[in-house]
Amino acid sequence: MSDADKRKFKRLSTSWIVRIRTRKPSDSTRIRLDERIRNVSLGGVFIETRYPFKLGSLVEFDFNMPGSSDLVHAKGLVKWTNDGSLRDLPVGMGIEFIEVASVTKDAISDYLDKGSSEDLLGPLTTSPDHKTLLKFYKAKVGQSFKLDALAGEIGVPHEKLIPLLSDFALYDLVGFSGDDVQFKKTTDENLGRALAGWSG
Repeated sequence: MSDADKRKFKRLSTSWIVRIRTRKPSDSTRIRLDERIRNVSLGGVFIETRYPFKLGSLVEFDFNMPGSSDLVHAKGLVKWTNDGSLRDLPVGMGIEFIEVASVTKDAISDYLDKGSSEDLLGPLTTSPDHKTLLKFYKAKVGQSFKLDALAGEIGVPHEKLIPLLSDFALYDLVGFSGDDVQFKKTTDENLGRALAGWSG
C-alpha cells in the first residue's frame, strides 16, 4: 500500500486497548489481548504489536472508544505491516475495515471531527464527582494510591468511586492492580491536548 493510500483518510492517534483474532487455515482461532490501536481513521486502524499477522489476513477485533462502555466489533483485512522501518510508527499492522456497524463509523467520525477539542473529555466531566476526580488526576498523574485512601483524598464514597474509575479506565488513564490505583499518562495526543486545556 502506498503512502498516499495509507493517508487518504484523516486519522488521529489513540491508545485504545484492542482484542484481535484471526482464523488460520485449520479454522482454529488465534487471540491476542491488550494490544493497542495507535491511530484510527474512517478507513481502518493501526494496531501496535510485535507479531503482526500476515498481509491479507482476515481479522476480527473488539475495542472500546473513549466515553463509551459499549464494545465495538469490527472485521478487517491486514493491508500493510511495519517491521520497524517506518520510524514514525511502532511495529505493527494497518488494518482496513471491511465490516463495521454504521453507528461505529459515526462514532469514529465524531471522534475525528472533535480532534483535540475538550468535547473528548465529555464523559469525564458529566458530574461533579467526575470533575473532582479529573482535577485530582491532572495533579497526580503518574502516581499510585490505595483505593480507600483515594476515596478519602477526593471525598467520594468508595461505592461511587469504582464507577468513576471505570470511566477513566476506558480512556486508559487509570490502571488497577488489586486495591492499587495508578493514574497513567495518556499516549493519545488528542486526549493529552484536551486534558492540558481543561481547567474545570
